[in-house]
Amino acid sequence: MLSLPGTPFCDEPKAVGLLEPLVSKEAAAGPMQHVRGLLHGQVSERVREQRRATQLKEQLDALKDVERKIIEREQARPR
Repeated sequence: MLSLPGTPFCDEPKAVGLLEPLVSKEAAAGPMQHVRGLLHGQVSERVREQRRATQLKEQLDALKDVERKIIEREQARPR
């Protein structure tokens, strides 16, 4: 349930943490092991993608800030 995107209770990092012990080599093997592994992989990938998207947004914001400062500096320069 914690891995359902777009819900108010979505907490993918917590879901990954709960799934970790269930996909370890010591966990009971069986048909559910494959389902747990698949779910863990999908949720982990979404968490990685979200982190990467956040990093890229921060980099874009920093570049916009640099561009804004350059434009302000050029406009303040006497001609």
